[in-house]
Amino acid sequence: MSNTSVATNSTSAHPYSPPMISDAITVQIITLISIIGGFASIIGTGTNTVNIVIFLKQGLQDSVNISLFSLAISDILSLISFGILALWVSPIYVYSELDVISGEFEYIVGGMFHSTMTRITGWITAFITLERCLCVAIPLKVKSILTIKRVAICMVSVFLIVFISYMPLFYTNQIVWKFFPLFNRTMLGITFTPDRALIDFFVFLFHTVISTFGSFIAVLICTITLVIELKQKTKWRKQATMTSSVKPGEAKSISSKEIKVIRMIVLLSTAFIISSTPTMAFTIWSIADQSFTAVGYNRNIFNVSFSFIFLIEALNSSISMLVYYTMSTKFKVTCREMLPSCLLKPEGEAKK
Repeated sequence: MSNTSVATNSTSAHPYSPPMISDAITVQIITLISIIGGFASIIGTGTNTVNIVIFLKQGLQDSVNISLFSLAISDILSLISFGILALWVSPIYVYSELDVISGEFEYIVGGMFHSTMTRITGWITAFITLERCLCVAIPLKVKSILTIKRVAICMVSVFLIVFISYMPLFYTNQIVWKFFPLFNRTMLGITFTPDRALIDFFVFLFHTVISTFGSFIAVLICTITLVIELKQKTKWRKQATMTSSVKPGEAKSISSKEIKVIRMIVLLSTAFIISSTPTMAFTIWSIADQSFTAVGYNRNIFNVSFSFIFLIEALNSSISMLVYYTMSTKFKVTCREMLPSCLLKPEGEAKK
């Protein structure tokens, strides 16, 4: 079924009801969100570039560094794709004379690629929280289970599986030169293959039901488990310090180090949960209400909602450096070594 028929059917269901948000207001809101998102993308790309450089400087001989390095790559690609989306609705494109239909071209170049990277970000975040859960639950066995090689393979596998699973969409939605009578010119747009409806149905079913909800639920469960385990382990360590022969200062140091890492991961996963909750809500809405689509009766609400979701995701991808710098002493020290003129390194500060 084509997009035109979907729009016609959805509109005919509400023949006398004006849209909740007018087209003019929709354009204004999306333009404002895109401008803000454009700046967020630039800042986030810069901060994640710093993250990548710092993790490379520290060395990828640690499973946590490998996971966070992969997360930084995913975030930076997600921000770049969102920046492309923002560009197509900015005055830069509006007043240009490019032979491109922005609404169609941005769907392929920005929207689909952005969705791919957000799915990758979700699964990497799920892996990071699961890894830290295992570190707390079975600390003596986790290093033999999650070796550096296995973690690296897992990260590469996440990228490959998600990318490959999205490939059918690039087959069914192809960028071609088309003649548009409205503009009396040939422009770049999208053409659909005859089997698009069937293929897109299974791809979106996989990514919406399995990938999006799966990673969200995994992060949520692991985060809750992590908080519970942290409280139990902290209580146990305090009791052990009072009754065992271990030196109090040594036990406190070990506990403090673990707590800092766990708090950092919990903060990252909590930010992911908060930024992903609107996506879950609006995805459920789009499944339950056929008019809540990009071409349906509630298309203006749909476009504004998902523009807002993209902005939240961009902000979430941009704050990781602040989290690392605040919560990780090792990251802070490396950052200060790289930027001595901006951040002075205090004497006697120990690395984590």
